Amino acid sequence: MNATWEPPVQLFLSYLQDVRRLSPHTLRAYRSDIAVAADFFSAHGAIYPDQVTTEILRAFLSEERSRGRSSRSVSRRLSALRSFFGYLQRTHQLDENPVARLRSPKVPQTLPRALDPKARDALFEASSVAGSRFPKRDQAIVELLYGAGLRVAEAAALHLSDVDLQDRWVTVMGKGNKQRRVPFGRAAAQALQAYLREERPQLTRGKATSMLFLSQRGTALTTRSIRRIVDHVGWAAGDGHIVPHALRHTYATDLLRGGADLKTVQELLGHARLTTTAIYTKVADEELRRHFEAAHPLAEPKGVAREKEHNDV
Repeated sequence: MNATWEPPVQLFLSYLQDVRRLSPHTLRAYRSDIAVAADFFSAHGAIYPDQVTTEILRAFLSEERSRGRSSRSVSRRLSALRSFFGYLQRTHQLDENPVARLRSPKVPQTLPRALDPKARDALFEASSVAGSRFPKRDQAIVELLYGAGLRVAEAAALHLSDVDLQDRWVTVMGKGNKQRRVPFGRAAAQALQAYLREERPQLTRGKATSMLFLSQRGTALTTRSIRRIVDHVGWAAGDGHIVPHALRHTYATDLLRGGADLKTVQELLGHARLTTTAIYTKVADEELRRHFEAAHPLAEPKGVAREKEHNDV
């Protein structure tokens, strides 16, 4: 990134970190997207942010699309630039946000993958026998990711004091440092108790640590390690590659399937917007359609018209 762009970008990232309380992963994504754009802008004569015009932005987006970038990727970069230039405008470093007149590319809406009950139960069963050196820990992770609908970063950041095993509540620090309390079920509580009793004392290696989920070195498990654990359990269950977010998706879908209202699910998941939660109603609707089409004798697959016989009388 051109040296002239570095100071305003760093100020913006500091604002996101100190005021918005965004995660290091999100900050890296913002920096990466802005750096790619800044290199393009500098090469096209915009050495400073206040020299970027709507025309240069359109040329950048066209270049991104010509390189085969997906609509989702282009939209994400445009969103990062909109936030960056908006920050410069609010702090009186720019008179106008050049991104304000541009529309984000239409991103096709994809439904999150939710495990069906059979695959979900197979995953829980495999979590305790997946060949890990610490099966109690891995089972507790899988059970809690599903049992409380946690994001992987939320699970990795848990402290012992965040978990109330008696009343089965977990205190979670979500996106934007927003705290929420989420109940979890008996299965997750039992898995956590077994891990805390039988394996965590081995993992601490005699050192005092408040983190809940530990690696074999006695340090807090990283999000990457938790993803590897869930992926390993997924293969052991015969379901192939599974990401931790699939358990969160399954949690939300199961709640809606069981009759929970959308507002309750929003609060449990820690979504800022109800529209984000509403996508799970479509997941549930699609599942109902599949069951209908498989079971009803006169059902027609979606988008396929049943041929009708026209008999002359």
